Amino acid sequence: MTTHVLNVDNLHYRVNGKTILDGVSFTVNKGERVSVIGPNGAGKTTLLRCIARYVKPTEGSISVCGSNIRRLSQKQLARLAGYIPQKTIFGYPYTVHEFVGMGRYPYASIFGVHDEQHNAIIDRILDETHLTYLQDRYITTLSGGESQKVLVAGCLAQEPQLLLLDEVMTHLDPHHQQDLLTLLYGLNKRYEITIVSVTHDVNAAMLFSDKILAMKDGRIQFYDTPDKLTVDLLKDLFQVEFSFVKHPHCESLIALADWEVPHA
Repeated sequence: MTTHVLNVDNLHYRVNGKTILDGVSFTVNKGERVSVIGPNGAGKTTLLRCIARYVKPTEGSISVCGSNIRRLSQKQLARLAGYIPQKTIFGYPYTVHEFVGMGRYPYASIFGVHDEQHNAIIDRILDETHLTYLQDRYITTLSGGESQKVLVAGCLAQEPQLLLLDEVMTHLDPHHQQDLLTLLYGLNKRYEITIVSVTHDVNAAMLFSDKILAMKDGRIQFYDTPDKLTVDLLKDLFQVEFSFVKHPHCESLIALADWEVPHA
């Protein structure tokens, strides 16, 4: 029997008379990697914020691991889902070890005391995310790529079954993009962590996802495997012509935007 880690049913979100999400429904199975794509203003970030319970939907329901998130305490939800927002500002110079340790808050006692496994779990996560060498560095001194990996490590400290990632590769160079994608892919395969990730990188979505969820104007336009994606759909989403070409090192297709080159 297939296990649904995430179920979104008829989700609506309106603010100041404007509809941001309009009847969004989909399910994500355990261990799946889902990429959410679409133009700016499509409702992608709002969708993740609703799932993470940062904002309350106007209508509809969301279940994580079979539990309606409205009925969960903050600690209960944090044990099930970890969320990295689009913009994270490190306001205090915690060390990497301290910051990742804060991800253990769902398991702390009412007095904030952790059990004896606390440091062992943090050490394991730092090792798995290749951050041990940075554990004594202040997070305010890290590069963009290092910071993103620390955010992922902090989420993993929650030991969630679902990761919600909002444009985690934005502003990263190609090396750090590949490094982060490889890390997430490995964690997904090793622990069957389900990943729902908003991205503007259509090719990363096509190469690293089990399914792609495409949104426009607050509605789902497509939800299927990457091989079912069409150039017509991409054109409708982004108002740009696309061509598919074969990736030089595998059988997968990648998408090239057919931009018009300005002439002097």
